[in-house]
Amino acid sequence: MLPDKFTERMKRMLGDSYPDFEKALGDSAVRAVRLNNLKGDSGSFLKEPGYILSRIPYTERGYI
Repeated sequence: MLPDKFTERMKRMLGDSYPDFEKALGDSAVRAVRLNNLKGDSGSFLKEPGYILSRIPYTERGYI
């Protein structure tokens, strides 16, 4: 349960969009990763077994 002050503030800020926000809070979280090429070779990470990754269309090195 969210604190009342937070809920009131978000309702004021979001207006008619608040129900969508509230629904999204109940949805399952999406796990994602953004690979930083400055910290290592992203190609080797992508070849690791056990990962099934899909590219995020709005970022070059983001995967779900």
